[in-house]
Amino acid sequence: MHRLPIAQNDVVTMKKQLYLSMLVTALVACDSSDSVSVSSNADINNDGSETGINVDGSIGGETGESAENGDLLTLVGLIKMEPNSTEADFSRALFGQLDSGLSAEYIESFFAPTSDVCEVSRTSGLQPGFKIFDQETTLVSAGENLIVTSSGGTYATLNREIIAEGPTYQTDVRLTGSAPNGLTVDIPGEQFPTFQNVEITDVPALQMIGPVADQNVSASTEFTWVPNNVFRSVVEVYVGGVGANGETISIGCTVVDDGSFTFPESVRSEMGGDFDDDWSAYLRVVYNVVQADDAIVFTANSVENTQ
Repeated sequence: MHRLPIAQNDVVTMKKQLYLSMLVTALVACDSSDSVSVSSNADINNDGSETGINVDGSIGGETGESAENGDLLTLVGLIKMEPNSTEADFSRALFGQLDSGLSAEYIESFFAPTSDVCEVSRTSGLQPGFKIFDQETTLVSAGENLIVTSSGGTYATLNREIIAEGPTYQTDVRLTGSAPNGLTVDIPGEQFPTFQNVEITDVPALQMIGPVADQNVSASTEFTWVPNNVFRSVVEVYVGGVGANGETISIGCTVVDDGSFTFPESVRSEMGGDFDDDWSAYLRVVYNVVQADDAIVFTANSVENTQ
């Protein structure tokens, strides 16, 4: 965590809200006129006919097969482990049925971006009109519990919770400390199909170079870190504060893990020249992909920065 001038539990809440609203990092987007998304991945077509993403179809785990070009998928799941937050955070999962099918190549492009994607939000929590990949989406159940296992046995259990939009999953305790290597997850299945022994890829530490601790984040800040430069590794940048119009805004960016990032012009204009940040956080996330029939699962393992 970079700066915490406000209560840590408030930061946890803000990050949870951004998790639920981020288009790329959390898979879901709020259908709200108060959110602004910025992306340059427009060369990816829904039917997979054109792409700038090198999708290699690699997978981990015993269930599932490579995501082939042209396959239309209607069921999408995301399991995100977040054990390394300074204040300790919950791990979460979502499973959704899309209104219409999308190609595997198109979906995978969201998790191996070749350009940076940001969202500026003035919303709090989920809004009516729940969407995945900008489609009307029904949240579905994948069974009662998801079991995450390490070589030492059960590492975490994500329990099903029913919210207004449908079933979601969350650990009942906050995970502390670094996650062990070699994690896998079992999805028992219900409306979403069964997946067994799905790999959760190990994630290396994120070593931030700048901004340094207690340094304010402004619209012109350059973020630098030791890069990972592997397929499906991204860095998440979260910042909250007072924007150009005196409104409190939250900024979430998923960026290529190449060692440097600056806010795009559209986000800088939302922030304004006198942007006053209240909090910020930086994470590295590494994804894995498994597909079976018309369902695809993404696992995400994350670690917060060190300096």
